[in-house]
Amino acid sequence: MAKQDLIKKSPSGKSGVKILQKKEEIKPNVNQLQKKQIKKLMIDRGITEKEIADRLETRPQMICDVIAGRKNAPRYEEGIAEILGVPVTKLFKKGVK
Repeated sequence: MAKQDLIKKSPSGKSGVKILQKKEEIKPNVNQLQKKQIKKLMIDRGITEKEIADRLETRPQMICDVIAGRKNAPRYEEGIAEILGVPVTKLFKKGVK
């Protein structure tokens, strides 16, 4: 990759240099991929976060946090997987962030 692909001078051309990343180099993290996969399964099965929360007797915010990877709650991870009909290991990657 050429140096000019990564460096862009400020509009005035006088001060500072901004470091940029090429768009194709930016990759989603594991949590983003996890969230997309779970959301797709929810849509396919016609299930909302609120419905999952009601079945697991918790708040929808907790389900949202677990799906997004912000909370590590095995009880809810297992419940979400069971409701969606897939193994928990396919939805939630342990130890990878």
